[in-house]
Amino acid sequence: MRVKLDFDGITDKKQLHQFLKEQLSLPAYYGGNLDALYDCLTSSKAITEISIQHMQHLQSALGEYAQILIEVLQNAGISVEIDKEQE
Repeated sequence: MRVKLDFDGITDKKQLHQFLKEQLSLPAYYGGNLDALYDCLTSSKAITEISIQHMQHLQSALGEYAQILIEVLQNAGISVEIDKEQE
């Protein structure tokens, strides 16, 4: 399954994880951190591709954490595409 994530308006980690929980249909027990995200994504394998819009906004808001998020997604076996037109 392919999912589109638009990070425009995300300003902090708590908001990011709530957004990911909703957009990726993560379970109620999702812990709201990158380790929990990895665990949820690797246990379901339902999401295979993610298209990201406004990555630059997320990087401005969260710094290095934004890049670590991308690495977690890729390590979970998800193909990540960053839409350069939305930067």
